Amino acid sequence: MKISHKLIAGFLGSCLLLGGLGISFLQTNAKTRRRTNNIATNVDRELNVSNTLTNSVHQIQFDIQELLFADDELGSSLNLKEVEKEVRDNLDKIETAIAIGKEASFEETQTDILIDRKTESEGIELINKIDGKFEIYQDHVNSLMLLIAKAEKDKAIAFWLEDIKNISEKEIIDLIEEYQKDASEDIAEFKAKIDQQEEQSAQTIRMYLLFSALMSVGLYLYIYRSIYAPLTQLKDLMTCQSLNTNKSIEIDKNKDEFEKIADTLKYLTQKLSAKEEKISNLNEIIDAVEDSIIILNSNQNITKVNRSTIKILGYDREELIGKNISLFLTEKNDLSRRSGEATYLTKTKEKVSITYSLANISGAIAFDDETTIWMAKNVTRQERSERKLADMQTKYTLAGRASALWEWDANKNKLSYSPAWKGMLGYEDSELEMSLEGWLNLIHPDSLEAFKQKFNAALNDTNHPLEITYQIKHKNGNYRTVICRGLAERNREEKIVRLVGSQIDITQRKLIEAKLEYETWYDRLTRLPNRTFLTQQLQALLDNAIELTQKDKNYLFGAIFVDIDRFKTVKNAMGYLTGEKLLVDLTARFKELVPDCKIARFEEDKFAIVVENMTNEREIINFAGKIRAKLAAPFDLDEDLVYVTASVGIALNTKYYDRAEDMFVDAEIALNEAKRSDRSSCILFEPEMKLKLLKRAGIERDLQLAIEQEKLDIFYKPILAINNKEMIGLEAVIRWCDRTKGEIAPSDFIPIAEETGSILPLSWWVMQKVCWQMSQWQKQHSDSLDLFVSVDVYSSQFLEEDFVIKVSRILDKTGLHPSKLKLEINTETITKDFDLALQKIQKLKALDVGVYVDNFARDYSALVDLKKLPVDTFKLDRSLADNIENDPDKFEVLQTVINLIANQNIDAIVQGVDKIKQTDLLKQLNCEYAQGSFFSGLLTNEVAEALIAARKTTKTN
Repeated sequence: MKISHKLIAGFLGSCLLLGGLGISFLQTNAKTRRRTNNIATNVDRELNVSNTLTNSVHQIQFDIQELLFADDELGSSLNLKEVEKEVRDNLDKIETAIAIGKEASFEETQTDILIDRKTESEGIELINKIDGKFEIYQDHVNSLMLLIAKAEKDKAIAFWLEDIKNISEKEIIDLIEEYQKDASEDIAEFKAKIDQQEEQSAQTIRMYLLFSALMSVGLYLYIYRSIYAPLTQLKDLMTCQSLNTNKSIEIDKNKDEFEKIADTLKYLTQKLSAKEEKISNLNEIIDAVEDSIIILNSNQNITKVNRSTIKILGYDREELIGKNISLFLTEKNDLSRRSGEATYLTKTKEKVSITYSLANISGAIAFDDETTIWMAKNVTRQERSERKLADMQTKYTLAGRASALWEWDANKNKLSYSPAWKGMLGYEDSELEMSLEGWLNLIHPDSLEAFKQKFNAALNDTNHPLEITYQIKHKNGNYRTVICRGLAERNREEKIVRLVGSQIDITQRKLIEAKLEYETWYDRLTRLPNRTFLTQQLQALLDNAIELTQKDKNYLFGAIFVDIDRFKTVKNAMGYLTGEKLLVDLTARFKELVPDCKIARFEEDKFAIVVENMTNEREIINFAGKIRAKLAAPFDLDEDLVYVTASVGIALNTKYYDRAEDMFVDAEIALNEAKRSDRSSCILFEPEMKLKLLKRAGIERDLQLAIEQEKLDIFYKPILAINNKEMIGLEAVIRWCDRTKGEIAPSDFIPIAEETGSILPLSWWVMQKVCWQMSQWQKQHSDSLDLFVSVDVYSSQFLEEDFVIKVSRILDKTGLHPSKLKLEINTETITKDFDLALQKIQKLKALDVGVYVDNFARDYSALVDLKKLPVDTFKLDRSLADNIENDPDKFEVLQTVINLIANQNIDAIVQGVDKIKQTDLLKQLNCEYAQGSFFSGLLTNEVAEALIAARKTTKTN
């Protein structure tokens, strides 16, 4: 086949092949790009979610901190409602962002892509963790807002510092940052893939277009016989002298045109490679030289530079090649001098001192004619060291006797000390050995090795001047802590001549630092470790928990919280100093049972203990019992015997904790449970306690909103005469039915309302509403004028100074006659401060308001005192009537109580009557009035009014 036919076939085939490959690659690349962009879009959404979460959490934190920590002037100007709304808006933003994050992470995981990618997304796991933490955080924030709304600032701040701040900063923010990091890494990976694919696509297209263009042009030129021109030039080259040699290229005449061309190109390539190898070797040698080397042409323009030159000047190689040496050489120089001193001006305009030498070469390989080699040595550091030493010597001379200076002569191994240096340690001239060995003999053994290392480093490395803190012996035998600094002086050969330096006594500063360090980890009064120290001890146990339990599967350790029940009472009664003495004595007793490093004072009267090497729960509980027994013995305080008890909460590592703080939190939850259930008790933490606490926080939050929005309901329990079952009055009771939680028992929300103080607005609201309602019924039904309404009075409400005044105002405002209002006061409220209760009840009776003693006879010891009260009625506790039809002993007790009341000419109302047999027995006891489910359930407002109307009809008939 002729060359023309070969070329045409080759060109056409290549064009078709390249066209097919190009189309296939473009289709595949487009498909991959679409899938990759889908992933990148979802990861971008994750980044937006993390930013939203971070901003919202920080905004919530800022708003709450503004409320908690604002000074009085600023705090009075804050609008609580607006801040609360902003907090809740941000909580909603977080909730929405989490939902978006879940969707984006799920779509990212489900997308089928061709590039390298994990089959399961870490983003889903992280966003679920954030969601879980957010639910807890949201409940805590809502609870905190309730505390703020009730102006309980101290509680709010404590709750903020101990719970919410830790959740946001150490848990939620950390999770968000991890989530953002995961998304950022993903988007960087995907964008890199996209960029790589775009570059590959662009290269393919460029190659495709280039080859297509070349083939088209080649085919065109071939058709017009243009291809023979280069062939003719190659043939001419085969007969010429090549690459500075006198030998012509030998060509085999039997080969076709392409084979002849290939032989020629192979020969030329070999020659070029040999020359390039020589040039490359020369460049490597130049770059390896530490001094600056610059190759100049006849015009003093730069043709080559080595690495040292680039390092000194700070320019890139491309910025120097082709430029004149005057770019950085400050002195005007015609290069006529073969050597001398000069100055480089770096790219950052710094001056570098050099010494240089020149060499002219010509005819050498890789260099043009009239080439100049410029070689320079950087002497800036040497000059700088000389100046520093000169300055130091000047300062040494000026300082004279006032500074603690020293100088070591390296050649003579001789030390010189200033009078101040010797005075610092109490020595005279004749008492010191003036050599390096003599100095080393004064250094404390613990500091000696470090001093030698630093001293040798200063001798061997110009970039490391001597600086060390060490201990040196005073003449009196004590050791002083000093800081020693020094600088080496070198000659032109970089050899050490001497070291000159100073020394400062920092012994007193170290003592202060040690004291501050101690107070960082220990309690000032008791000298016990503090919370931070013990937390680290417990964290170390948790970190090694797996290893410890592998060695012994029964191995247990735990955190114990101990609260002194009567400490505040003792301190208030006996004074602050006596309270501190009690704490010191308590600490001494703790130390008899617990090592110092395993006990800490957490709060004023609260201690934490870490116990280990236990084998079962009973052993730890017994140990807690020993602590309580140890503290139960009387304390002798200023010749007064004081008795205290302790409540104990325990958390064990069986709950698989990761953080010590979490373990302490659970121990404190158990402690609070112990204090609520029965003081001086010991309780082991169970997960249900935390759920109960969260439930309680939710109830507290929702209760506050329900009270503010008046969403609680008032029902009525009728009080009836037993003989004819005629209604004589109505007892108002409060009930709460939440739209999400359903009906919530009074035993669940009333104690919370009393603890939080919200019982006050609630109880006054109930009293006013009930009085108004009864006055309306009596206006509408004239035959109901003999009816009364009774209302529960709570302890905190009754103890208010203006309680009686508020009752009087409500009666005036509602128009109800005082005799138609009966206030039911709990027995415990009265016995808490009997004299005060007696005064207030007398004032109520002066208003003609009726007073009932509620839950009477629950505590029989109160019977004698209560008989002295000027009350109308005793409402007997429901426990007295329970099962009297089957238990003769209980029947006798009830009979005794009713007789005692009757002897005082006071009425009795028996509560909890739910069986007909009970009513028959009560008739035998001549008890006139009762309440209970046997007579009626709770009555709504409408049903109560219907009964009043029916009562009127019955009377008429």
